[in-house]
Amino acid sequence: MARVKTIDDDLILAAAREILLRDGLGASTKSIATRAGVSEGVLFQRFGTKNNLVLSALTTTCVSIPEFSSGVQGFSPKARVHAVTDAVMTYYRAALPCELLLLTHPEFDVSAWRKTFHGSPSEHLAMNLIAYIEREIENSRLPIVDPMAVGIALMSCLHSAALFELQGAHGGKIEDEFILRIVDVICRDFPD
Repeated sequence: MARVKTIDDDLILAAAREILLRDGLGASTKSIATRAGVSEGVLFQRFGTKNNLVLSALTTTCVSIPEFSSGVQGFSPKARVHAVTDAVMTYYRAALPCELLLLTHPEFDVSAWRKTFHGSPSEHLAMNLIAYIEREIENSRLPIVDPMAVGIALMSCLHSAALFELQGAHGGKIEDEFILRIVDVICRDFPD
């Protein structure tokens, strides 16, 4: 009779991610297993190899933009964009350290990764952000702008801000108010 799973794969992956971000790609499966509260054997039963575990733990998925904006429908267009900005920054602050470590993995194959996920998380984020801006324009909540240009400008700005934080700029945390002021420059034609 098979044993019942007592620890979900997502919990194991979260523990692995934590250890990998702390110790780098050389982190031991023993330390990952200890953090997850399982044996090393469980890691190999569930993920096959250490590389599969590492690649699974560091691969991030993108949350869709409509989820970000659904709670702020009654607010001004600029307030909705600010809510999206907060959500994208939260995503980048969590995802960027994983993605940077993933890119240094010797067995990471960007082509296979893109094929598996039908593009990268960044591409999905860009498409979702552009679609959000298009919907806001169609519903007359935003002025007519080039959705792709605004979406890519916003995304690039927020990605850079998260990268600057990783590099220690502003003590490792740029004030949210300052990020919103930057976004307001990009979205200067959006109504308050």
